[in-house]
Amino acid sequence: MFWGMPTVTQIFQESEQLPLTLREGRQQLEHLLCNKPSLPPSVSLAAPQPKQSPIVELRQLWFSYEKSEHPVLKNLSLQIQQGEWLSILGSNGAGKSTALKAMCGQIRPQQGSVLVENQNIARSKKSFLGAGGLALVPQDPLALFTEITVEEELYEGISHLTLSMEEKLCRTQEMLQQMELLPLAKQNPYDLSGGEQQRLAIGKVLLGAPRVLLLDEPTKGLDPFFKRTLGQILKELQQKGLTICMVSHDVDFCAQYSDRCALFFDGEVVSQDCPAQFFAGNRFYTTTANQLLRHWQPNIVTVEEARQWISQYM
Repeated sequence: MFWGMPTVTQIFQESEQLPLTLREGRQQLEHLLCNKPSLPPSVSLAAPQPKQSPIVELRQLWFSYEKSEHPVLKNLSLQIQQGEWLSILGSNGAGKSTALKAMCGQIRPQQGSVLVENQNIARSKKSFLGAGGLALVPQDPLALFTEITVEEELYEGISHLTLSMEEKLCRTQEMLQQMELLPLAKQNPYDLSGGEQQRLAIGKVLLGAPRVLLLDEPTKGLDPFFKRTLGQILKELQQKGLTICMVSHDVDFCAQYSDRCALFFDGEVVSQDCPAQFFAGNRFYTTTANQLLRHWQPNIVTVEEARQWISQYM
């Protein structure tokens, strides 16, 4: 129940009065901080991480769905380092989903190169999903479903691996439990709710053990509690070597789990940095915590950072 509350309420969890809106939160902060001789030290911004060799690289991509249309991607260049979690943000139509399709060869750019482990796939006529360990969870999870039960859907996602049937069945059961789908194992995937379909699609792709995971709006339809569960699952896989590239409008989720964020506008990257640098002071694409505290602590961008800083006055 707690994680379903408004973000401002979560930040003030130790307060006797719980604000429900950003305005109420700011008013409560002004009351808490008035007549204070000094404020606690500011949160320091994270140091930039050393760069590794890119596992996926886009070089000066240009792409239009029709020759007469305005380009969706315009001279787009982007690197994804091996083992990092990159989150791509931007408005609808900025080219985010198209960039993911270019990474796995689902579309062919008119100009530019797409390198996956130094192999140029931009001129290939085939999709590279599965090749080089790439896997894509699209915005519409129904695009991945081919079987008549949830259990069979997950099993199909692991069927191509050279494992015994017993091992495949065991991993399928583990994924049902991890994605909290065990009670729905015999249900038809089309009978699930939107959030349940999203969990099934992510579970199916993860069973294939990809090296690079491409996610298009993975938190869409998920309840607040399972969003935290998904973040923890992906972080554990990242620590084991998984590279993640995620397109999302969920700025709080991006700030909490990403290593780097990139902002798309009109088909190209206009800014990119670690979450603390990326969201601090950004007036539009920023988190609720930063909107609440930017007057006092502009470097705070996550709920946990805000809660720790405010708790000093409770």
